[in-house]
Amino acid sequence: MRTIRKIANAALILFACFLAFTGCDDDGGLNVPDNELVVKKVIQTDLPAAGGSGTITVVTDQTLEAIAADSWLTVSVSGEVVNVSAAENPNLTGRSTYVTIKAGTKSTIIAVTQYGISLMKDAGDLKFGTDVADSLIIKFKSNVSAAFKPSKAWISYSVVGDSVKVHVAENVTGLPRKGYLRYTLGNITDSIGVVQASVNDYIGTWGIYGYDDSGALEAYSATITAGADGNTLTGDIAGFFSVNYTFDNGCIVLNAGQKTGTYGSASYPIYLCLGSSSLGSYTWDNTVEFEASPSGVDKTIVFADNGSWPGRVVDEIYMYVFTASPPSSSNGLGTYLYLQEPFMIKQ
Repeated sequence: MRTIRKIANAALILFACFLAFTGCDDDGGLNVPDNELVVKKVIQTDLPAAGGSGTITVVTDQTLEAIAADSWLTVSVSGEVVNVSAAENPNLTGRSTYVTIKAGTKSTIIAVTQYGISLMKDAGDLKFGTDVADSLIIKFKSNVSAAFKPSKAWISYSVVGDSVKVHVAENVTGLPRKGYLRYTLGNITDSIGVVQASVNDYIGTWGIYGYDDSGALEAYSATITAGADGNTLTGDIAGFFSVNYTFDNGCIVLNAGQKTGTYGSASYPIYLCLGSSSLGSYTWDNTVEFEASPSGVDKTIVFADNGSWPGRVVDEIYMYVFTASPPSSSNGLGTYLYLQEPFMIKQ
């Protein structure tokens, strides 16, 4: 029995040694196929959008050769190190490629990526509600360098960290005005609208234009005069409809629900309603607004949706006749005047 036990123990020791030797190879304990290069170290193969470089180090005693699959990636070899580099990625989307590295009969493939351009900035136009020279700062942060160019001589700028300081000169034109601070990031070109107007710039005689329900352009006279305080304006459309505007930081705002006149011998009330042509609806709710601001074309202001009617885009003015006050869906009579996509030109 003692002899059998010794034989069994010897067999176990031999089996353990067999497992130990067959679990190892000549590559430092790594199970690597005979035809694959051993990668020792990889440093930054996720390259920044602004451009950058990285390295791939392999284990070999033979001459290395490295080839990039795409031309935007540059590769070079120094000993056991493959250098990869890329210039700025001019696009919003990231990009990826791969490098094939060869040494003798062995090779390996390494993926290389580069981030796309990103930008964080304040949304909407930059609005100056005064004619005096002034400056405002907006957030503008990107992972690549930006080039700026003002569209008008009265606009200037300076870059302050992750922000841009926009300066406007004194407005002596007597008119609302708009320009743009254009910027370029790689292949991307866009702009920031810059509006400058005081309440007094809107006072005067205007023409108001818009399209009727057949698509024909209609034109009416309009006047705007100073209101009771420095924040309101009054006026008329077509010499008949009385309207009130609110001055809001360089823009003027029309609210729905204003009584603008009467119709016929029965003196039916006429109310200003605002509509959304895409949904075929209109409202007299006085919380819904239509905002007019300079268009960038001299003497011209354009009405645009400002988000005051959730789920709808305001693009219509109605002068709507009702049989009684207050207006309701049960006492509407019909449209007296209708303008879609209205704009005004100062006379």
